[in-house]
Amino acid sequence: MLTVFATPKPFTDPHIALIQRNAIVSWTLLRPTPEVILFGDEPGVSDLCRELGLIHFPDVARNRFGTPLVNSVFEQVERRASRKMLCYVNADIILMNDFARAVDLMNSYRPPFLLGGRPWDLDIQSELKFGVRWEAELRQVAERRGTLRYVLSTDYFVYSRGLWSELQPFALGRAYFDNALLFSARRRGAKLIDATRVVVAVHQSHGYPAELGGENQLTNVEARENIDLAGGRARLYCWNNATHRLTPAGPALYFAGLLRILGPFSPTLARWRSYWYVALKLTRPVRHALGIRAGRVSRRSLSKREPAA
Repeated sequence: MLTVFATPKPFTDPHIALIQRNAIVSWTLLRPTPEVILFGDEPGVSDLCRELGLIHFPDVARNRFGTPLVNSVFEQVERRASRKMLCYVNADIILMNDFARAVDLMNSYRPPFLLGGRPWDLDIQSELKFGVRWEAELRQVAERRGTLRYVLSTDYFVYSRGLWSELQPFALGRAYFDNALLFSARRRGAKLIDATRVVVAVHQSHGYPAELGGENQLTNVEARENIDLAGGRARLYCWNNATHRLTPAGPALYFAGLLRILGPFSPTLARWRSYWYVALKLTRPVRHALGIRAGRVSRRSLSKREPAA
C-alpha cells in the first residue's frame, strides 16, 4: 500500500555512503514490502538500485546550486508510483516495523492526511547487520544513547496520494522545506498526525559541508530561499502544530496543536479576519442606514428607541 521515495546524496563520501545504505536497506525490510523509488543521478545511486532491485528515476529539476527541487520530485512520484500512499524520507533515516504498523493504521483513515514525526539522532559508524533481532537492538540503543531531534525536524512523512496538486520549487533536503510542506498540507485541509510517540525512526548523525553553511545550515542561502518561497516564517509548521497524535489504536486529537493553529497569531485566523473585514466593508451602507457600527450599536440608534423622559 506504500511507496517510499528519496533523493540520496552522492555515495562518494564513505560515511554518507554507509549511512544511506543502512537506511535504504531498512526500507526494503519493511513488511509489507513497500515500493522504493530513488530520484537523482548522483554517483552510486543507480548502482544501489540495481543491487537492491529498486526503481530509479535519474532526471530531476535542480536549482542553481544543483539541489533537487521539491516540485519536480513530488510531481514525478505522483505520476509514477503504483501505491495509494506515498512516503518521502531523507536518505539517512532508518525505518523499522513500528513505522510499517503506523502506516497500516492509516489504511482505513479518511484522507487527506500527513503523518510524520521526529526521529532520534544516533551516531552510527558501521554497516548494520540486519539479523533477526536488529530492530529490537537498534531501538534500545537509540532510546538509551540517542537524542530526540528538535521539534522542527520532519525527516519522513506519509501522505495520501493527490494531497498536493502543485508545489513551490523548494530546495529538497535543505532547511524548512519540510516545515513549509506541513503548512501547505494543513492549508489544503489535511490532518497533521504526529507519530513520534509510536515510531522510533533513527537519524544517523553526520556533518554538513561548508557550502551548506556547515553546522549553521539553518541560515544558508537555500534555507532562506525556502522561507521566502513559503511566504515567510508564519507559514512554517512543526509538530507542535499537529492536529492529531498517533496512538497504537490510531490518531487522537491533539488539542494543543489545534489551538496553536487557531490561535490569535495563526495564518488561519488571520485569513478569516481578512474575510470579516471585507464583509464589514460590503455591508457598511446597510449597517449605517440602520445605525449599526462594527462591533457596537450607535448611540443615535439607541436614542431613537428610548422613550422620551
